[in-house]
Amino acid sequence: MMIASLSKPITAVAVMVLIREDPDVKLDKPFYPLIQNRFPTAGAGVDEVTVRQLLTHRGGLDWRCDLPDGDPNRRCRGCNELADLLAEDAGEVGTFFYSNTNFCLLRELIEEQSGQSYVDYVTQKVLTPMGITDMTCVPDSDNPVLYYGSGFTASRTPGDPIEKDYRGVCSAYGWYGSAVDLARFLAHLRFHTVLTKDETDDMLDGQLGIRFGDGPRGDSYGHSGGWFPTEELDSGFKGGMVRFSSGVDAVLLSNTRDPDDASSEFSALGVLRQAHDAAFQ
Repeated sequence: MMIASLSKPITAVAVMVLIREDPDVKLDKPFYPLIQNRFPTAGAGVDEVTVRQLLTHRGGLDWRCDLPDGDPNRRCRGCNELADLLAEDAGEVGTFFYSNTNFCLLRELIEEQSGQSYVDYVTQKVLTPMGITDMTCVPDSDNPVLYYGSGFTASRTPGDPIEKDYRGVCSAYGWYGSAVDLARFLAHLRFHTVLTKDETDDMLDGQLGIRFGDGPRGDSYGHSGGWFPTEELDSGFKGGMVRFSSGVDAVLLSNTRDPDDASSEFSALGVLRQAHDAAFQ
């Protein structure tokens, strides 16, 4: 399935590897000077935003998208509009605003500093060492995913041009993978195949591309994702993956997404956390 924002922890691990390999890249140093060759125009404050702030959605970028509907200054930038985004003045640094553009900028950083395409770098440095061999940013044309609406009726048939080739923007979203792929990713993160223990601790404690959660059975770190193929279809994807302090790693991907099921209780992460806690009863 197109795993949507579950792509972000994968990108975060790649950034942690890049920091280890490239002395010019550091969590608490600005990212913009490193990609200035690609985007020569920057608004006020953009050159002060750090790599850490991109990873935590606290760099003040794309802040106009958080303005109320109807505000004449409201505008949202997509990952194909990074030059326009960077040319605008940054908002208040440190204020949380979730935006895909943060991780699309990290893609640009990885490519500029490594000299490789983002997909090649992630595949070589993260996925292959974890034994993940089937993840791509291109849909499987031979075995397409069926998406179902809230009435559990098929909203698409094989061959419909709904899934897209995301190689051009893959990073904040766009990876195609299975629950087994993501469970393997969590296991290798837990047992330090790609990152050292210190690097993993930095990623988790700093919530770099992954979010903290607490519960009656201990702390957890995870991420969720959601995707509607088209505005016209009552269908889509929702998923979650979570690492529990109990030692359990869990993944849930669903090819049905009801527009009304976004509450925490019925989100994929909510279901996983309820199942985890219930298993102890």
